[in-house]
Amino acid sequence: VAEYPLETPASGRVMTLGVMEDIQALHEKLSMTRYMVMMVAGLVTLLVIAVAMLVLQNTTLRPLMALHDQLRSVRKDRTRLSETLTPSGTLEIKELAQDFNALSAELGDLHRMLERLAFTDTLTELPNRSHFHERLQQCTAPVRAARSPFALFVMDLDRFKEVNDSFGHDIGDQLLKQ
Repeated sequence: VAEYPLETPASGRVMTLGVMEDIQALHEKLSMTRYMVMMVAGLVTLLVIAVAMLVLQNTTLRPLMALHDQLRSVRKDRTRLSETLTPSGTLEIKELAQDFNALSAELGDLHRMLERLAFTDTLTELPNRSHFHERLQQCTAPVRAARSPFALFVMDLDRFKEVNDSFGHDIGDQLLKQ
Protein backbone atom coordinates (compact mmCIF):
# COMPACT_ATOMS: atom_id res chain seq x y z
CA VAL A 1 0.00 0.00 0.00
CA ALA A 2 1.36 3.39 -0.96
CA GLU A 3 -0.17 6.50 0.61
CA TYR A 4 0.48 10.12 -0.20
CA PRO A 5 -1.03 12.95 1.93
CA LEU A 6 -2.28 16.04 0.11
CA GLU A 7 -1.85 19.21 2.15
CA THR A 8 -2.46 22.93 1.74
CA PRO A 9 -0.45 25.58 3.50
CA ALA A 10 -3.54 27.14 5.09
CA SER A 11 -5.45 24.15 6.47
CA GLY A 12 -3.01 21.31 6.53
CA ARG A 13 -3.92 17.82 5.36
CA VAL A 14 -6.90 17.79 3.00
CA MET A 15 -6.88 14.24 1.73
CA THR A 16 -4.80 11.10 1.77
CA LEU A 17 -4.40 9.35 -1.55
CA GLY A 18 -3.82 5.61 -1.24
CA VAL A 19 -2.94 2.98 -3.83
CA MET A 20 -3.25 -0.75 -3.20
CA GLU A 21 -1.77 -3.59 -5.04
CA ASP A 22 -4.60 -6.02 -4.04
CA ILE A 23 -8.04 -4.61 -4.93
CA GLN A 24 -10.06 -7.52 -3.46
CA ALA A 25 -10.62 -5.60 -0.22
CA LEU A 26 -11.78 -2.58 -2.24
CA HIS A 27 -14.29 -4.74 -4.15
CA GLU A 28 -15.64 -6.15 -0.89
CA LYS A 29 -16.06 -2.64 0.56
CA LEU A 30 -17.74 -1.44 -2.66
CA SER A 31 -20.06 -4.46 -2.62
CA MET A 32 -20.99 -3.80 1.02
CA THR A 33 -21.50 -0.08 0.26
CA ARG A 34 -23.70 -0.94 -2.74
CA TYR A 35 -25.76 -3.30 -0.53
CA MET A 36 -26.19 -0.60 2.13
CA VAL A 37 -27.18 2.03 -0.46
CA MET A 38 -29.79 -0.37 -1.91
CA MET A 39 -31.17 -1.14 1.56
CA VAL A 40 -31.42 2.56 2.43
CA ALA A 41 -33.05 3.32 -0.95
CA GLY A 42 -35.54 0.50 -0.42
CA LEU A 43 -36.43 1.70 3.08
CA VAL A 44 -36.80 5.29 1.89
CA THR A 45 -39.03 4.09 -0.95
CA LEU A 46 -41.21 2.11 1.46
CA LEU A 47 -41.42 5.11 3.77
CA VAL A 48 -42.45 7.41 0.90
CA ILE A 49 -45.09 4.89 -0.22
CA ALA A 50 -46.44 4.63 3.34
CA VAL A 51 -46.66 8.42 3.68
CA ALA A 52 -48.33 8.70 0.26
CA MET A 53 -50.87 6.03 1.22
CA LEU A 54 -51.61 7.81 4.50
CA VAL A 55 -52.12 11.12 2.70
CA LEU A 56 -54.30 9.42 0.09
CA GLN A 57 -56.32 7.74 2.84
CA ASN A 58 -56.96 11.01 4.68
CA THR A 59 -57.54 13.28 1.69
CA THR A 60 -59.40 11.02 -0.71
CA LEU A 61 -60.37 7.55 0.43
CA ARG A 62 -61.90 8.40 3.83
CA PRO A 63 -64.09 11.24 2.47
CA LEU A 64 -65.19 9.04 -0.45
CA MET A 65 -66.06 6.23 1.96
CA ALA A 66 -68.13 8.68 4.04
CA LEU A 67 -69.99 9.66 0.87
CA HIS A 68 -70.44 6.00 -0.02
CA ASP A 69 -71.80 5.21 3.46
CA GLN A 70 -74.22 8.13 3.27
CA LEU A 71 -75.50 6.93 -0.11
CA ARG A 72 -76.04 3.44 1.28
CA SER A 73 -77.90 4.76 4.32
CA VAL A 74 -80.17 6.84 2.08
CA ARG A 75 -80.80 3.81 -0.10
CA LYS A 76 -81.97 1.86 2.98
CA ASP A 77 -83.92 4.70 4.61
CA ARG A 78 -85.33 7.49 2.42
CA THR A 79 -85.98 9.68 5.47
CA ARG A 80 -82.19 10.24 5.67
CA LEU A 81 -82.20 12.10 2.35
CA SER A 82 -81.84 15.53 3.94
CA GLU A 83 -78.92 14.54 6.18
CA THR A 84 -75.77 16.43 5.25
CA LEU A 85 -72.26 15.17 4.85
CA THR A 86 -69.36 17.12 6.37
CA PRO A 87 -67.07 18.11 3.48
CA SER A 88 -63.45 17.03 3.97
CA GLY A 89 -60.49 15.94 1.88
CA THR A 90 -59.14 17.54 -1.26
CA LEU A 91 -60.83 20.52 -2.89
CA GLU A 92 -62.49 18.28 -5.47
CA ILE A 93 -63.80 15.91 -2.78
CA LYS A 94 -65.13 18.87 -0.75
CA GLU A 95 -66.91 20.18 -3.84
CA LEU A 96 -68.33 16.72 -4.48
CA ALA A 97 -69.61 16.54 -0.88
CA GLN A 98 -71.16 20.01 -1.15
CA ASP A 99 -72.86 19.06 -4.43
CA PHE A 100 -74.06 15.84 -2.83
CA ASN A 101 -75.50 17.80 0.11
CA ALA A 102 -77.29 20.19 -2.25
CA LEU A 103 -78.68 17.32 -4.31
CA SER A 104 -79.64 15.42 -1.17
CA ALA A 105 -81.54 18.43 0.20
CA GLU A 106 -83.32 18.86 -3.11
CA LEU A 107 -84.22 15.17 -3.25
CA GLY A 108 -85.40 15.32 0.37
CA ASP A 109 -87.74 18.19 -0.46
CA LEU A 110 -88.97 16.34 -3.54
CA HIS A 111 -89.50 13.14 -1.54
CA ARG A 112 -91.52 15.00 1.12
CA MET A 113 -93.60 16.65 -1.60
CA LEU A 114 -94.25 13.29 -3.29
CA GLU A 115 -95.17 11.74 0.06
CA ARG A 116 -97.60 14.58 0.68
CA LEU A 117 -99.08 14.19 -2.80
CA ALA A 118 -99.34 10.43 -2.42
CA PHE A 119 -101.10 10.51 0.94
CA THR A 120 -103.12 13.73 1.04
CA ASP A 121 -105.95 15.17 -0.98
CA THR A 122 -104.66 18.17 -2.95
CA LEU A 123 -107.89 20.13 -2.49
CA THR A 124 -108.55 19.67 1.22
CA GLU A 125 -105.01 18.73 2.36
CA LEU A 126 -106.68 15.95 4.36
CA PRO A 127 -105.33 12.39 4.34
CA ASN A 128 -106.55 10.46 1.30
CA ARG A 129 -108.02 6.97 1.13
CA SER A 130 -104.62 5.25 0.90
CA HIS A 131 -103.32 7.12 3.94
CA PHE A 132 -106.59 6.43 5.76
CA HIS A 133 -106.26 2.67 5.22
CA GLU A 134 -102.60 2.72 6.30
CA ARG A 135 -103.37 4.70 9.47
CA LEU A 136 -106.41 2.51 10.19
CA GLN A 137 -104.20 -0.60 10.07
CA GLN A 138 -101.67 1.03 12.41
CA CYS A 139 -104.30 2.20 14.89
CA THR A 140 -106.34 -0.98 14.96
CA ALA A 141 -103.47 -3.48 15.13
CA PRO A 142 -102.92 -3.09 18.91
CA VAL A 143 -106.68 -3.03 19.55
CA ARG A 144 -107.18 -6.21 17.52
CA ALA A 145 -104.26 -7.92 19.28
CA ALA A 146 -105.75 -7.05 22.66
CA ARG A 147 -109.26 -7.94 21.38
CA SER A 148 -110.58 -4.65 22.71
CA PRO A 149 -113.64 -2.92 21.29
CA PHE A 150 -113.20 0.26 19.28
CA ALA A 151 -115.36 2.62 17.25
CA LEU A 152 -114.91 4.07 13.78
CA PHE A 153 -117.02 6.99 12.53
CA VAL A 154 -117.49 7.24 8.75
CA MET A 155 -119.32 10.11 7.09
CA ASP A 156 -120.53 10.24 3.48
CA LEU A 157 -121.97 13.09 1.42
CA ASP A 158 -125.05 12.03 -0.51
CA ARG A 159 -125.96 13.71 -3.79
CA PHE A 160 -122.72 15.72 -3.88
CA LYS A 161 -122.76 15.58 -7.68
CA GLU A 162 -125.93 17.70 -7.58
CA VAL A 163 -124.03 20.43 -5.69
CA ASN A 164 -121.31 20.47 -8.37
CA ASP A 165 -123.87 20.42 -11.18
CA SER A 166 -126.09 23.14 -9.66
CA PHE A 167 -123.55 25.57 -8.19
CA GLY A 168 -120.32 24.68 -10.01
CA HIS A 169 -117.14 22.91 -9.03
CA ASP A 170 -115.72 25.94 -7.20
CA ILE A 171 -118.64 25.92 -4.76
CA GLY A 172 -118.35 22.12 -4.45
CA ASP A 173 -114.65 22.53 -3.64
CA GLN A 174 -115.43 25.15 -0.99
CA LEU A 175 -118.05 22.83 0.52
CA LEU A 176 -115.53 19.98 0.67
CA LYS A 177 -112.98 22.25 2.34
CA GLN A 178 -115.56 23.27 4.93
